[in-house]
Amino acid sequence: MTLAIIRDNDAKKAKDIFGEYCEGWTEVDYREAEMLVSGIEFATMMPTAKSAPLDVRIAGALGAIMMIYNVPKELRNRKIQKVVVMT
Repeated sequence: MTLAIIRDNDAKKAKDIFGEYCEGWTEVDYREAEMLVSGIEFATMMPTAKSAPLDVRIAGALGAIMMIYNVPKELRNRKIQKVVVMT
């Protein structure tokens, strides 16, 4: 039940943040995307002995997440660079 609440809230936030890139999306589309995003986030934060460095994992996760929400590549790259500089 808690995970469902978190996913619903995250789907609403995603709609607010990425809505301009997701024309025609329904609530179901946002929930479906959030299921994928939560898996990416989990995989990024659960490194193994052979995982890529943290900055590489973060950049890959952010790129994939923004791609799911149709964020243009140039904007994705700018946003990723801002975040990677902080790691």
